[in-house]
Amino acid sequence: MQLTMSFNREKNNVTLTVKQIENLDLKKGKCKLYLKFFLFGEKKKEKMSDAVNYDTKVVFNYSMSVKIDPSGMKQNYIVICLKSKDAIKQNKSIGRLIIGPYFYAEDGKTLTPWGRVVLYNETISNSFRMYL
Repeated sequence: MQLTMSFNREKNNVTLTVKQIENLDLKKGKCKLYLKFFLFGEKKKEKMSDAVNYDTKVVFNYSMSVKIDPSGMKQNYIVICLKSKDAIKQNKSIGRLIIGPYFYAEDGKTLTPWGRVVLYNETISNSFRMYL
């Protein structure tokens, strides 16, 4: 999943842009893919992208901006789920990516992408591996 993240400290907004998703191991056939975003913190918020047709490289170019509570910054995290809807309208999870809540990696020194975005206001553009 190619993802860009940024944080606006003045407005307490996190902006996520999913550009494209590659190397999906799906069976050939007609299905539509969509993204479901969950923000966990004080309240659970949910947003959904438009559905796109499955291809070997799925281009979303979908941006989502969400306001987060600055007092609970250490507890906020975002889950991005990739789901498919087939011809008989059954939804199936294909993969997910969890961003946050930790600022540092296991070694205690290296910043995670979430830490770089929230602590240093960096804009991160990176490819992330999804998992089930």
